Amino acid sequence: MNKAFLTFTTSSWNMAQTITVTGLDDGTVDGDQNYAIILAAATSSDGNYNGLKPNDVALTNIDRNLPPTANSVSIVDDNTGSTVAGDRLTGSYTFADANGDAEGTSTYRWLRNGAVISGAQALTYTLGR
Repeated sequence: MNKAFLTFTTSSWNMAQTITVTGLDDGTVDGDQNYAIILAAATSSDGNYNGLKPNDVALTNIDRNLPPTANSVSIVDDNTGSTVAGDRLTGSYTFADANGDAEGTSTYRWLRNGAVISGAQALTYTLGR
């Protein structure tokens, strides 16, 4: 926020004053965040206004961080024939990020019949029996 106080005088009491609130990118995909600017009671030598508290201002910080995507996902069997025990499978994908963020560390998750294979988190996986 660019101002901590607003001052109104007898010559500026009816003029709008602009406050700029700028959100900062936190780099986290956490959704829109609601918050409020809490306004304090007025301090004035005029008894009609001294202690008068304006309504707080509700705001929403729009999350501009989108989750990255994995496109062109494929699995290649090094045997190039039928898949059998002992074959090495290699996964690949194309990383895309709408925010232009660099790819971090990727963890693979290999599944067998829909269940996670414990410890199988590398680019390659060798089929067991």
